[in-house]
Amino acid sequence: MKRLLALLLCVVMVVGLAACSQEAEPANESPSPAPAETPVEAEEETPAALYTPGTYTGTGGGNNGDITVEVTLTENEITGIQVTSQHETYYMFSYVDDEIPSAILEGQTLAVDTVAGATNSSRGLIAAVSNALEQAGADLDRLTQAPAGEEQEVQTLSADAVVVGAGFAGLSAANRLQQNGVDVLLIEQLDVIGGSARFSGGSFMAATSEETAQQMKDFIETRLYYGDFPVPEGAPDLERIYANVDATQNAYNMFMDLGIELVPAGTSDEEYVWNATVPDYYQEAVENSNANTAGAWLVERVANAYLEQGGELMTHVKATSLITDGAGAVTGVNAEGRDCDYVIEADAVILATGSYTHNEELLEEYLPERAGDYFCTTVGADGSGIQMALDVGAVMTEDNYLNGGARLADPLMGFRTVNGAYSYSDANSTLAMIVGRDGSRLASEVDDRYFRYYSYEDGLDQFYCIYDTAQLESAGLLESFEEKVTDGGPYFKADTLEELAALCGFDEEAFLTSVEQFNNYCETGEDVFELSETSASHTNIDQVGKTGTSSASDEKLPLAQGPFYATRLTFVGFDIIGGLKTGPQGQVLRADGSAIDGLYAIGFTSSRNYMGSGASHYYCLMLCLSSGMITADEVTVRSGLTAAE
Repeated sequence: MKRLLALLLCVVMVVGLAACSQEAEPANESPSPAPAETPVEAEEETPAALYTPGTYTGTGGGNNGDITVEVTLTENEITGIQVTSQHETYYMFSYVDDEIPSAILEGQTLAVDTVAGATNSSRGLIAAVSNALEQAGADLDRLTQAPAGEEQEVQTLSADAVVVGAGFAGLSAANRLQQNGVDVLLIEQLDVIGGSARFSGGSFMAATSEETAQQMKDFIETRLYYGDFPVPEGAPDLERIYANVDATQNAYNMFMDLGIELVPAGTSDEEYVWNATVPDYYQEAVENSNANTAGAWLVERVANAYLEQGGELMTHVKATSLITDGAGAVTGVNAEGRDCDYVIEADAVILATGSYTHNEELLEEYLPERAGDYFCTTVGADGSGIQMALDVGAVMTEDNYLNGGARLADPLMGFRTVNGAYSYSDANSTLAMIVGRDGSRLASEVDDRYFRYYSYEDGLDQFYCIYDTAQLESAGLLESFEEKVTDGGPYFKADTLEELAALCGFDEEAFLTSVEQFNNYCETGEDVFELSETSASHTNIDQVGKTGTSSASDEKLPLAQGPFYATRLTFVGFDIIGGLKTGPQGQVLRADGSAIDGLYAIGFTSSRNYMGSGASHYYCLMLCLSSGMITADEVTVRSGLTAAE
């Protein structure tokens, strides 16, 4: 089998680039007739200069701030582009810095493709170069004019299995398939691999023995199933979860076989939580850009391991539809690349494209109350894999819901982001009183899962955390809050509760009633209240909160000592718990429960069976890792091979 694939393995980044070959025109074998006469050579006109030669400094707005470049020019050529200053996410911008300058230099044009997954950084760098060229007298209209479109060539590739999506789930499946000897091809629609795992803490669960597997199961059951949670989100499939836990023993062994060094990341009671060991040079580079290290390095290392095994990876290749035979079995995918399109024939297709947080049509159909929300997932979670499966008869799971939390992503003040992800807030559900826009409490502060059921208005899930001086002092936050208070928020300070209500725009009577109710809860542990129909619009529930007493109230201090403080927050989604309905080995199912032959879904493309009312973050990466392993072993058997131990 021939594959047209070029792999670029950078110092710390991995990008696969697919290139299409073009056939040369056949030579004309007939002798050319001699010219009747020798033409008189005309004097060549000297072309007008395109630029004023020199080195120019240009600036453009990136994702996290200004990007500054130095551009070197002759009269008719751009000869050098050097980034001299930027504040972009390290592991995202390295792709941009590799791709954009070389494309501009090669084509002598500003009409170049942005790096998929790092669009804002790409545009900022192009804008910086454009700014420098403008200073040199360049004709920007000429430089930004895209070349006439040409029909894409179509290449046919083949593999035993194709994995669609190079996030942590897809990388895990591809590594396992490669280890098992399966002929596998991994494709990714973005130029950046790793998906949402890049922005994660990088910690994941993996058992090293039957004993640690049981510890994982005991812990997971307490985290995933809360009998006292009043909003019905559905219980997880514990039998299936336990099978995934057992599969992590093979996952841990795979990491060891691949030479991926792991370091314990949990507490002394969590001997099953791991991080990939981050080398010093990478740690320093990432820290200099204030970026997450462990999540980024984890996907880098797993991707490198796949390539080191001889695995084939194609980036900037987006699967657009599934190929089926007359019996409805899936036999491959159609895909669009940068320079050509592909027909990829395969015995099995594994969808690892994430959820549908960035697909408004799917949100409107399956989770309409979350349409218009803000998400901190990768832009690759566009529901494309889910939609392809639906088009061939797959069905969605029931009771999808959004997992998320409070962030200082305040649309009224401009989004506050750190390296492309919405920054964590100072919200503390074990400390603060939490109210809606009018100052009324919306739920018991006993559990931060209630965040996703706060009032929904004008496309915003917006609320406020309320503190007094004693509360902030008890948490060591008073000094930092004092530094962050500004006119208009999102941090507010007032000497009295009445003044705080005015600053935040609360209804004073409603706010003071909330304070009285909250203080009673802190003192007695009793907290009973009802939601209005408007504030319950997300779930049509009549009551959110806990009746009776709660030990959590023992940790809370009443609002009594001024000055008083408030933080305005907006709900930001982490990921959708839901996706395609699948069987135990990841087989994608139809409405009648039958499996679509040759089609599988892993990770958050199909997560509903694995979640109840919540999960720790290292559980999410465990889900991606273990589901990828289980499905890869199933496909291995399908290919007539034996899975590795």
